[in-house]
Amino acid sequence: MKSLLTLIALALLLTACGESAPPAPVTSAEVFLTSSTLEARVDGMHCSGCEASMCVVLQDLPGVAAVKADHKAGTVTVALAEGAAMEPEALTQAIRTAYPEYTIGEVVKHVPGESSEPAPH
Repeated sequence: MKSLLTLIALALLLTACGESAPPAPVTSAEVFLTSSTLEARVDGMHCSGCEASMCVVLQDLPGVAAVKADHKAGTVTVALAEGAAMEPEALTQAIRTAYPEYTIGEVVKHVPGESSEPAPH
C-alpha cells in the first residue's frame, strides 16, 4: 500500500503543471544579444514551471551560458559561452532525453553578425 501511495505521489509530482511553480531563472538579455545561440521549437511546455525545469536541465550542458524558455511561444533558446560550440543535435537530444513527451521542431543557430539558418535536427 505504501509503495502504491508513493507511485501515485510521484506520478502527481511529475505530471503537475501549475502556475505556482517558481519562475524561470533570470538571465541577462545582453547574453542573448552578444552570444551565439540555438533556438528550438518545443511543443509540450504548459506553464512557468515547465520553463523553469527546462532551464535547469539545459543550464547544465557544457558550454551553456544562459537558457530561456517560453511556453507561450513554444521556444527554448540556449546562449553559448564565449568560444563554446554546440551542435543542434546535442540540444535536441538533451531535450528528448529529459522530456520524451515534448515535440521538438526546427532548431535555428544564431551567430552575431551572420544570417540565421535552420539547422538540421
